[in-house]
Amino acid sequence: MANRLASYINEILNFAVNGGLIPFNPCLKMNKTLKKPKKKNNPHIKIEEFPKLMQDIAEARMESQTRNLLLFKMLTMVRSAEVAHIRWAEIDLQNKLWTIPAERMKAREAHTVPLSTQAVKLLEKMQPITGRFEFVFPKRGNNKEPMHKDTVYNALKNMGYQGKQTSHGLRGLARTYLGEESVILEHAEACLSHKTGGNVSLAYNHATYLEQRKVIMQKWADYVEQCAQGTDLFK
Repeated sequence: MANRLASYINEILNFAVNGGLIPFNPCLKMNKTLKKPKKKNNPHIKIEEFPKLMQDIAEARMESQTRNLLLFKMLTMVRSAEVAHIRWAEIDLQNKLWTIPAERMKAREAHTVPLSTQAVKLLEKMQPITGRFEFVFPKRGNNKEPMHKDTVYNALKNMGYQGKQTSHGLRGLARTYLGEESVILEHAEACLSHKTGGNVSLAYNHATYLEQRKVIMQKWADYVEQCAQGTDLFK
């Protein structure tokens, strides 16, 4: 936050210098005095601990809608805000696709998520409950607003996974699985709406690998369901 604030201050003062309002920018080297924070990745469990996580999700005391939101996020590999604000209008159940508009994406580019059989079943379970509302997962007590983006994070925290598994870390867990399954880098990263390559390759490569991702997302969903064997999560 300090480095971000320093950057904003410099933009303002440089604008003032260029406009002749002040002779120089006194904060030009301010960010050099700030400590660089150590980057911390969102923690996630080891892949061999996944069945235990699924068992804990099944047995946890949480609302069914929260559990469905958690499972849907896990199956689709999307970010917390993207899944919490999902609207019925964005879903094409017939073609098993969910298109997230650009304004809700981190990279400000629309992203189409292939929906696995398991993800479609979750939506079909939610449809009679929330299908008449705008949001798939509406806020409790206010059906006109979506659930909070921290809902999944708090659910995992209440399950005792604080410091071991975060909501965002579910993406890391899925990416680890894809890596262990030797999924092609570009295809695996596309599942998480990540871009690969340098500026030149990115300028020319606009492939979304949608057909390949359909197979990958189903493979991941089958693995998730396999890890949930012995529970009622996908029944």
